[in-house]
Amino acid sequence: MDIAEIRIHPAIGIARVGNSETGSFVGPERKWDRSAPEDGKYKDKDGRIKRQAARFRLFACDEHDTATELVVRPGIEIEWTVHLVNAKAAARKFDSASTRNSGYSDAELENLVIDPGPRTVGGTGEEAVFDSGEFTLKGYPAEKVGLGEIRTDEAGRLLVLGGLGTARSPSGKPLAPTGDTDEWYDDVSDGPVTAKVTIDGKEYRAAGAWVIVAPPKFAPPVIHAVRLWDKMLDELAPPAASASYSYVDDIYPIVQSAIDAGGVNASAHSTDRNGKPRAHHLFRHPVDGPGKAGIAGRVDQTGGTGHMPKLKSDAERDDLDLPLTPTQKRMIAKWASEDDDREPRWDAAWVDGPPVSDRVTPGEMDQAALENCAGGPLCPGIEAGGFLLRRERYERVRTPGGLPSFRLSHDEVRPGEVTAEMTLPWQADTEACDSFWWPAARPNQVKIAGSPATAGREHWNRAFPRALFVAGGWAKMGFVTRQDEGLVETESSPENR
Repeated sequence: MDIAEIRIHPAIGIARVGNSETGSFVGPERKWDRSAPEDGKYKDKDGRIKRQAARFRLFACDEHDTATELVVRPGIEIEWTVHLVNAKAAARKFDSASTRNSGYSDAELENLVIDPGPRTVGGTGEEAVFDSGEFTLKGYPAEKVGLGEIRTDEAGRLLVLGGLGTARSPSGKPLAPTGDTDEWYDDVSDGPVTAKVTIDGKEYRAAGAWVIVAPPKFAPPVIHAVRLWDKMLDELAPPAASASYSYVDDIYPIVQSAIDAGGVNASAHSTDRNGKPRAHHLFRHPVDGPGKAGIAGRVDQTGGTGHMPKLKSDAERDDLDLPLTPTQKRMIAKWASEDDDREPRWDAAWVDGPPVSDRVTPGEMDQAALENCAGGPLCPGIEAGGFLLRRERYERVRTPGGLPSFRLSHDEVRPGEVTAEMTLPWQADTEACDSFWWPAARPNQVKIAGSPATAGREHWNRAFPRALFVAGGWAKMGFVTRQDEGLVETESSPENR
C-alpha cells in the first residue's frame, strides 16, 4: 500500500497501577469491551491487584485513510520510545492557585519531579524499566521511585505498565485533610509515546500518542454517565460532528449507567414514589420503562431527587446535579422528540452493551480507552482532569469523521503534565470520596457476592481509615463484577471486613 501516514493508537492510552509485580491484563481496546482478565480475576494468586496495561498499535494509512495494522515481520522493524514522569509534588495544587511544597526554590522543586528519562524498546519480547527516577526532599536522602515498565509483545506492539501503587512521605508528614499533601509522592505518571518504523529500509516517524497511568478502576463493568470520551468530544469537536446520534452508541450508555448505578451506590438505586424499589429493567429500553420523555426530563431536572445522573457536579460539590454534556443533552432531546428508533433497538440479551467486535480499529481504540474513564465531576477526577479539555494542547488534525484527533501535542505538553495537578497521593482522595463522586471507579456501597438476596449493602471500604488505606489498604479492596446474581463485590481481602 502507499503510505500517507503512520499513526499510533490509541491516541491517549490508559494504564492503571496495581501492587502485583507479575500480574497484568490489557485494558479495553474495542467499544463495549469490559471483559475481565483471562482468568476472570483482577488480583493475582497472592491477592495483589493486577496492573492494567495500555497496549499501543501502529496503523499505516493511505491517502483515503484506509488503515492497516503494522506488526514486526520480515521487512518491518519497529522501535518504541516512552517517557513517563510524575511531576505532582512540584505542581499547582488541584483546587487552588498555590503550588505544592511552596517553600521550595525552583531547583528544589525539580528534585521533587520523578523523571527517569525516556526508555526505548524494539522488536518482540523486549523490556525496559522506569527505575531510575528519584524524589528528594530537603534534608532527606533521595529515594528511588519506580514508575513501571514498557514491553513489546510477540507482534511488536507496545505494552505500557505503570507503577505498583506506591505512596510515601520520606519525612513522615501526616496527610492533609484535602487531596494536596506536601512532602509526599505517588507513582502515577504520564508521558509521550513515539515510534520509528522502518519498512524495506525506508524510515517513518509515526504520529505520536500519550499514555496516562491512573489509579485502578474498581468497578470495571460499570460505565460513567459522563465518560471522559463524552467530555472531551464535547470540548474538542466542532458542533457539526456531534449533531446526529446513534441510540446504541450515544443514548444506550447513559441509560445503562442508570441501570448499573445501584450496584455501586445504594442511594442511586432508583425508587418509585411510594418508596418501593424500582426494578432495574424498568430503566432499560424506554418502551418498557418511563419512556423517552421521562428520561429526557430527568436529565434536565435539577435540585431534586429525580435528576440523572445523581452525582456530584463540577461547580457545586454539595449538590447532586452533575449535568450531562451539552452534546449528550442535545442527542437525548432529539431522540426523545422522534417517534421511532432508527437503528437497532435495545436487545434484552445485552448486559454490558452490544456484542464486542472481533476487529480492533484505530477509532475504537481511541474511544475504548476514554469511555472507561470518568468525565465528571472533574474535581479533579480519577484518571485526568480539566487539563485534557483545552484545544490548544492538541495536534491540529482531524479524523475522517470530523472528530478531533485526541493527539496531545508533544511540543505543547510536557511529560508528567497531564497528571501533575491530580490529587496527591491519589489514595487519600479515593478513600475520602465515598459518596456520589465516581462510584464506577471508586464504589460507595456494594452487595457482597454470595450474600443472601435480602442482605443490605455494605460500604466498599469497611475496614481502613485514611492513613491505613493510603499505606496499602487500597489494595485490599474488592472489585465489583457482574455475576449471575448481578453486580456484586468480589475478591475483597479478608482484612476488609
